[in-house]
Amino acid sequence: MEIFAKLGIDGRLLIAQLVNFVILFTALTFLLYKPLIGVLEKRQKKIVESLKNAERIGEELRSAEDKSLAVVSAARVEAGKIMSAANAAAEAVRAGAVEKARAEVALIIAGGKSQLAAERDLMVNEVRAVAAELVASATEKIIAEKMTDAKDKHLIEKIVKQA
Repeated sequence: MEIFAKLGIDGRLLIAQLVNFVILFTALTFLLYKPLIGVLEKRQKKIVESLKNAERIGEELRSAEDKSLAVVSAARVEAGKIMSAANAAAEAVRAGAVEKARAEVALIIAGGKSQLAAERDLMVNEVRAVAAELVASATEKIIAEKMTDAKDKHLIEKIVKQA
């Protein structure tokens, strides 16, 4: 201890300071250091959890974006199908209208032809009647005798059949 005395160190004071240091170190370790380390570890865990949650949310966001793109793509495909079906239906309606118009035109033409045939038959009959009257009057003049109605009719029918 003499060495300590020559250096100006009091042994009892050194021991008291050493005991005080150990007490202070122990008190600070249990009262400050361990709770501070616990708080820091909790904070670190929260930060790690937050990072994991942020990563998970980012993945969910990307997944939702992919799903929305798939839904939009499917909607576009469905819209294309609907448009194709609508175009096909419109084409079918147009073709039906054209066919109906053609049928109506054919019906009108057939009606016109039958009307023309009826008018022609009527005109032919009128021409035959007029021709029969002319023949009858010419024959009457040639024969110079008045014919009876029965003879006249018989002669007219005979001439009409020959004509």
